[in-house]
Amino acid sequence: MSANDEIVFDDLAYDDLPEGTPDMSNVRESRKPSVPVRSEFELQELGEQLVEAKETKRGVVLRVWKRREPVQGRIVKLDGMTQMVHVKKYGQVIKVPFADILEVKSSE
Repeated sequence: MSANDEIVFDDLAYDDLPEGTPDMSNVRESRKPSVPVRSEFELQELGEQLVEAKETKRGVVLRVWKRREPVQGRIVKLDGMTQMVHVKKYGQVIKVPFADILEVKSSE
């Protein structure tokens, strides 16, 4: 086999595997948890809560997907280009992806 030879697996199907080979077709899917699916209404409601919290400069507690601890502070920026919410507490800014925010609560 030379460096220019290609290995093609397109024609290989799970039916072609030797008998007794475990079915691994869904292993990757089962290991990777996905962000909860939310309706347009839920996303709009969440966005409105974030805008109100920013405008009123009140503290918030954000429950964020894949984070054990909630993010707490004041929203200083809602970046529409990157879809990030910038939360500031004690001079430190934490950038949270909008899609990962599960819940917004007032901390005050």
